[in-house]
Amino acid sequence: MSKSQKFNASINFGASLDPSMSRTLKGLTRGIDDISEESAKAAKSQTAWMRQVKAGSAGTTAQIKNMRRAE
Repeated sequence: MSKSQKFNASINFGASLDPSMSRTLKGLTRGIDDISEESAKAAKSQTAWMRQVKAGSAGTTAQIKNMRRAE
């Protein structure tokens, strides 16, 4: 084989996917979408819970101050 010999090759992607690969990719995409939805729900729940905790702690702090004044 000579040093000046060149090789050409071409590769085509996406011409046809095996059905099992297509199902796998759809499943992965669906799973990622589900994770995104669940993360958004969790963030909303955590925000609501945080507001409740802050409101409760503010009320508790006020009650403690009132109890101390009453002593």
